[in-house]
Amino acid sequence: MPTVRFPTGKEIEVHRGTLVARALQEAGIETWLPCGGRGYCGRCRVKMEGNLSPPTGLEREQLAPEDLARGVRLACQARVAGDVRVLELQSLTGAQILTGGGELPAAAFQGTPLLQKHEVKIDPPTVRDQRPDAERLQAALGGSYHLSLPLLSRLPALLREGDFLVTAYTGEGEILKLEAGWNHGPPYGVAVDLGTTTLVAYLWDLAEKRCLGTAAAGNPQAACGDDVISRLLYAGTEAGGLARLQALAVAGVNGLVAELAAGTGVSAREIYRATLVGNTCMQHLFLGIDPSCLGKAPYVPACRGPVITTAAKLGLNIYPGGIVEFLPNVASFVGSDALAAAVAVGLPEKRGNTLLVDLGTNGELLLSTGDGIFACSTAAGPAFEGAGISAGMRAVPGAIDQIYPEGEGLKWHVIGSLSPRGFCGSGLVDALAGMLALGILEAGGRIRAPEEVGPPGSRYVAPGSRGYDFSLDPGFPFRLTQADIRKIQLAKGAVAAGMITLLEHVGLKWGDLDEIILAGGFGNYLNIQNAQRIGLIPRLPPERVQFAGNAAGTGAQMVLLSREIREKVLALAGEIRHLELAGTASFSRAFMEAMLFAPWG
Repeated sequence: MPTVRFPTGKEIEVHRGTLVARALQEAGIETWLPCGGRGYCGRCRVKMEGNLSPPTGLEREQLAPEDLARGVRLACQARVAGDVRVLELQSLTGAQILTGGGELPAAAFQGTPLLQKHEVKIDPPTVRDQRPDAERLQAALGGSYHLSLPLLSRLPALLREGDFLVTAYTGEGEILKLEAGWNHGPPYGVAVDLGTTTLVAYLWDLAEKRCLGTAAAGNPQAACGDDVISRLLYAGTEAGGLARLQALAVAGVNGLVAELAAGTGVSAREIYRATLVGNTCMQHLFLGIDPSCLGKAPYVPACRGPVITTAAKLGLNIYPGGIVEFLPNVASFVGSDALAAAVAVGLPEKRGNTLLVDLGTNGELLLSTGDGIFACSTAAGPAFEGAGISAGMRAVPGAIDQIYPEGEGLKWHVIGSLSPRGFCGSGLVDALAGMLALGILEAGGRIRAPEEVGPPGSRYVAPGSRGYDFSLDPGFPFRLTQADIRKIQLAKGAVAAGMITLLEHVGLKWGDLDEIILAGGFGNYLNIQNAQRIGLIPRLPPERVQFAGNAAGTGAQMVLLSREIREKVLALAGEIRHLELAGTASFSRAFMEAMLFAPWG
């Protein structure tokens, strides 16, 4: 079989005809395929030499002739035809992932724990008291708990080994684990925010209700597509697609658990409960539930949830009998992440009118009024994560994340203080605002010619393949093209139109909003003034715009710690009123208006 050699010195053997992307994955190298490997985004560029398949038509469209000549190929298109060597790999590590969401409220620490640990002293049997061991255990626990057959088979030995003193772990009406004698160590739990782009996990000591550590990483499912639509397509059209997506999600969470265990000295086998949140698509894919009906009208999920199972059934590397709960969804594209965020920011208790906006890949909006909470979702897509944009990239070292005026021109900040390689989401918003300020960009989205712009803005305009490009610096090997501007325009138009439609639905205007709360990874890094300048969010006084950080992760932790908060979340899932935007005349009208790069509200 052909050999593939990597810059690290690693070598693997693959079958002839294997996609380079699959070879990278088999070598354990994170591979970013924003378009799901369909060849139209051009972001999976790898420089290689050796025996490869001829360039495909899609590669010839996406790659310049000079790039092809020096060995640059698309990993999702090129196939191994013989021995090959990978010369350059773009690093996808070190992403700027938001993990914090503020302090947890006191209610989370005062609530009844979902997992309980008991010191159980049992009266030994006698000739006059011949009750079965299981009955003795139940009586000592003071309740009626389900006892699995594996535990029941070991119960006699455990009781006598501990001289009829055992440690019992219970949850969801079940005895999860029994240990002979008294184990003084605390039980542990993990809360996970399963995002489309990123995963974040929080390890908790459930006895002292103390957070021991946080870990974050990119979602490995990006190898199959950067947004939910790409992954739904992959699950439905690729052989074994759903199984692979599930395996990637579980592997991603297992990686975070292993990192947390190594960093804290806690054994992963001592983690007895996992609480997960994510959008509806992520829920289905993580649990291995057929998501096909989510991708076509009338967009119906297989279930709302909550879904409760065991770690062993999912392959999650915590205690095998540990409880894994995925919190409930609200609707087809409003998931438990939005629900958790709502509880984290106290949306049900808000007085007045508050709009919670998650500016992640799957833009979810929740509006709290005196008449209840209303929700909708908009297909923001991955553009604000840098995907599908020729000069776009994730928030990793080398990404321009801030652009600001200085003198008569523009200056910028690069993550990691490296040579710039492209723009991440916040940098794209700043770039558009800068283009508007310098007269480079029309409200309708057209990049003006240099002679139309005049100095000083004209120095940032360069001829492109179709019209003109925005070139921040002539020495940079990347530009924002007219096509890029259109993609961002569609994304920002969808988010803004969702806000407009949701407010109109309940009879409110922007002036009626008391507060807008921005949550999610992208939202927390935004320059508010620039986001308002391009028309992504409404013009509200600064004091009415708040940041909530990773509110979904905060909400997941709150549920992990408190039975009362969990019950509140479950009830709220059925109370939120969902507004389906697809095909509605009001959304279509608002979308056309929101396409303009101009302040509104």
